[in-house]
Amino acid sequence: MNPQKLELLISLLIIATGSFIAGAAIIGIQLEKVKRQRDEARKRVKELEKNIGN
Repeated sequence: MNPQKLELLISLLIIATGSFIAGAAIIGIQLEKVKRQRDEARKRVKELEKNIGN
């Protein structure tokens, strides 16, 4: 294999790996935000149910 092609292949693999890791990190951050919103919504529902019950 041509050394230039090998260098290009390695560079592309590094870029693809970095992009995959960055994408996974973004998804993880978004998932945490959604979980926090869900927990807040559950807390509000419990408060509303408690207030309606009184």
